[in-house]
Amino acid sequence: MNVNPPLRLPRTVPEKVTVILTTLGLTVGDADLRRRIGTFITCNGYEAVLEAARETVKVARRQAKTIADPWPYTIRVYNTNIAHLEHLYILTHLAETGLRSQVNQHYIMGVGGDEWHRDPRRYVEPRLIADFVGKTKELGWGVDRAGNRIVERPDTPDKFLALISMSQLNQIALRAHAKTPLAILKDPTPKPGARAEIDHSRIERLLMSARDARNDVAHNRFVKASVFDERKTDLLDLLRILHFDVGKTLRGIVAQSSPIMAGVIAGLEGAP
Repeated sequence: MNVNPPLRLPRTVPEKVTVILTTLGLTVGDADLRRRIGTFITCNGYEAVLEAARETVKVARRQAKTIADPWPYTIRVYNTNIAHLEHLYILTHLAETGLRSQVNQHYIMGVGGDEWHRDPRRYVEPRLIADFVGKTKELGWGVDRAGNRIVERPDTPDKFLALISMSQLNQIALRAHAKTPLAILKDPTPKPGARAEIDHSRIERLLMSARDARNDVAHNRFVKASVFDERKTDLLDLLRILHFDVGKTLRGIVAQSSPIMAGVIAGLEGAP
């Protein structure tokens, strides 16, 4: 029997501020600093800020020196994480969009035509159909005359693909790749003498990494630098396989996003 009382997590903002200050090795009685940290936690959430504080402490230990002002450094660590998530968002958006497009084109031209999404036997392993149906209740499922499950709504593949999750999209893409490795997710620029076919386990790993990166962004997780580098490398590899000219694409996005951000900041600076 466990006789130790359960760990009590901080509930109030002042309690959370005290944890952040203690983590950073700062005095807990500085009223102005407590106010600033409390506002930051209220706006950005406690867990991510705590992770940034812990990372600040780890940096100081790795460098074997004291960070002169650890709270501003913690803010910088937190903002760096936001920048990492922003970059991962762009890459995962491109990957998901490209995957949906190429899966749709493959099935339209291969099996089922414009209504390929109606029959899950075309794109889901038979033993997994019941699970797929159970996890996509937002779709309008019916039964055909032979007793097989069919999608009654939505009426087009594009609408169908827009409703399913990244995990379900990956499942469909992996099924297509397993059946016809050179149909989608093949090397668009194989080296002379090399095969365009890509090992199924590699494709599976890249798709799972893309799903995990999407979840990191959706849930505003604190992503360590090593994890960010791994996710970024996998996504860039996947985008190349999906025929993206990644450098050109990112330059085009940045060219449009930078003026938008600059305009927002300028508007805020000019506001009363």
